[in-house]
Amino acid sequence: MSGEIQMLIVPPTAAVPYVKSGRLRALGFTGSKRMTALPDVPTVAESALPDYVVDFTWNGWFAPAKTPREIVARLQGEVHKALQAPKMRAILEASGFTPVGNTPEEFRQFVQSEIKRYAAIVREANIRVE
Repeated sequence: MSGEIQMLIVPPTAAVPYVKSGRLRALGFTGSKRMTALPDVPTVAESALPDYVVDFTWNGWFAPAKTPREIVARLQGEVHKALQAPKMRAILEASGFTPVGNTPEEFRQFVQSEIKRYAAIVREANIRVE
């Protein structure tokens, strides 16, 4: 970073190294709770806008719709096991990730809620594809 940026919103995983090195000053985190990697950085809801929560950085595993349930269950089990390993959690959390490891059904519901949420924002803002 050349020192020319006055303000930006970036995924936490991109900002953490710069904040930890002192090259950026984090003013707030848009998520619903403070990040493990930067526990002294308040959420935007804590510091300024009480209803402001934007958890826009998430990762998930997807498989073709017709993947057999037993395969999905096995994949989810292995991913969940990996996310519970202390070394893996430490690496992810230090990078700004918050490991969740929910069930396929919980993740499906989360994705559906995200689709509804952002569809409403697009409608309200009258955003059109160009």
